[in-house]
Amino acid sequence: MLSEQGEKIALVSMPWSAAKLPSIQLATLDAALRGQNLVSDRHELYLDFCAQITPALYTLLANGDEFLIEWLFSRDYFGNETGNWLNSYEQERQRIALPNGADDSEIVEGLKMAAQYFLDQCEVQIDWGQYDIVGFSLSTQQLGASLAMARRVKRKHPAVKIVFGGSMCTGEAGGALLALCPYVDAVVRTEGEIVFPALIRRWRNQESLDGLEGVSHRNSQGSVVNEPAGALFQNNSPRPFLNYDPYFAKIDQFSLRKSLNPMLAFESSRGCWWGEKSQCSFCGLHEIMKYRPKQQDFVLEEMEHLAQRHNHGRFYAVDLIAPKQFYQTFFPEIERRGHQWQLFYEIKSNVTRKQLAAFVDGSGDVIQPGIESLQDSSLKRMHKGAHVLQNIQLMKWCREMGVTVYWNYLMSLPGEDAADYDGAAEKVRKLVHLEPPSTIRDVLITRYAPYHKTPEKYDIQNLRPHKHYDLVFPAPASVIGNFAYLFEAEWPTQDSAQQYTADLKSACRDWKRAEKHKPRLDAFRQSDGSLSIIDTRSGVETLHTLSPEEAALYLLLDEKQLDYRLAPELEEKDPLALKAISHSGDLTKKIDEWEQAGLVLREGDQVLALAVKRWRDESIILPRRKTHITRAA
Repeated sequence: MLSEQGEKIALVSMPWSAAKLPSIQLATLDAALRGQNLVSDRHELYLDFCAQITPALYTLLANGDEFLIEWLFSRDYFGNETGNWLNSYEQERQRIALPNGADDSEIVEGLKMAAQYFLDQCEVQIDWGQYDIVGFSLSTQQLGASLAMARRVKRKHPAVKIVFGGSMCTGEAGGALLALCPYVDAVVRTEGEIVFPALIRRWRNQESLDGLEGVSHRNSQGSVVNEPAGALFQNNSPRPFLNYDPYFAKIDQFSLRKSLNPMLAFESSRGCWWGEKSQCSFCGLHEIMKYRPKQQDFVLEEMEHLAQRHNHGRFYAVDLIAPKQFYQTFFPEIERRGHQWQLFYEIKSNVTRKQLAAFVDGSGDVIQPGIESLQDSSLKRMHKGAHVLQNIQLMKWCREMGVTVYWNYLMSLPGEDAADYDGAAEKVRKLVHLEPPSTIRDVLITRYAPYHKTPEKYDIQNLRPHKHYDLVFPAPASVIGNFAYLFEAEWPTQDSAQQYTADLKSACRDWKRAEKHKPRLDAFRQSDGSLSIIDTRSGVETLHTLSPEEAALYLLLDEKQLDYRLAPELEEKDPLALKAISHSGDLTKKIDEWEQAGLVLREGDQVLALAVKRWRDESIILPRRKTHITRAA
């Protein structure tokens, strides 16, 4: 039996991991290893490359074409390994989005040299021979760099065992990566807390990996063996706290702290409680949807430990979705303890006003709510489990409470038709006072998504890996098909979608451009109970004045309401208001007037007020008007 004394493990994260975040993947494995008295070093080498090419360029590239950034490093692997420097990709690649449409040729030439220099430096500046095992964490944008580095380490130190793991390695990808790269000894296809320590001990004891569930490896004859999938990590047992010291030491070494404004990654659950029930049709975030929350007390204690250790209170939840119970327990506890943090979460868009307020009071200030569309027909096709007015009221409440919203507008869905977009552009033009979509694009087909798993259900045909895989990772089609993340296909309305989505895409682009002018539709409560609503969406400021009785009805519409329930709801809250409005007509007439003025939005039999409240309680906030007021009827 080999002794573990003096043996060390290297955990490596290559470009293009997000530079503003420490690698929670490496830190989680490190914590699991420490819990079993195993020693590891972490090398977050993506920070080295970020410092080399500047954070601004690194971030621009990491958020752009994933084939381009993979190619910058995969060309080193295939160029040195097979003599194919992947030059044919240069004619097909997507151009970098530079200001004023400037040519990017010189930048790409510089990046090619920068990637080579970076790999050379990583090879010589780290003594890889001090490790018996080197593990690479792979997401969808880290394969090229990890292949190149694994090859260099293995050729220089043949005795070192190389293992890949991470979200890109699940399922069929495990065996495919071994077929693609002979320098990789094993691939962990599942969550690593249990499997990775067991793999290490087997190697150090010179034992076979046969029967180790969740692992792909080579047998004694060199053939790839895919062991059965193992049990999921249940996420309910304490472990040592995450340690982000190496990350902060490195960003300080490179003087990156100010430019990156880093966030502390943490995890409070795995899987998706909604996806476990009804996975969104386009969602390929993860192979595993089984929902497993962590113990709340442990999560909060770990956050407090990290905040104190690094004197830093910006947190980034890596959860696929926020735990439902956190609105009643976790966020109020953060407020009770007096923490003044900044907190990001992915949430479901159907949260209530009370839940959002609890999130805000508990340090929440940024969300990604999975809005995806503002058409009910599209939301149904996506299996989102949300109504368009729920999406809009959430954006409105976030504007009121100062929460930043990141969301994508997805179009050209399989199964849709032109009628799905009727009135969509006109609707968007009424919403320019709210947060515009972060991205506007046609839907993508990704591995793990229902579109990929059951294409026939959506009339998707000829499903195949994206054409650029052949140019960036030249390998047999069977191998590429098992690790590719992006796919191409055909469906009946795919081509015509470019015509019937054009107006909506144009309106969304106008929305993004309008953001710099900060258009407003703001409601202010006056001392007599009336409302003053300031509207600058058209570029000209307009004042709408609502009587106290009208204000009672308008505030009832702060949350979407069924139109046939308006009268009984208003009668319960303010019977005098109902009587006064009914005396001059009826509720429907008043709603119609407001809809014509763009103050409310109707969807089917539901209606929602669009103005943003400029108060959180019963205190009065009077508007400060500096521009000309045009009074509206």
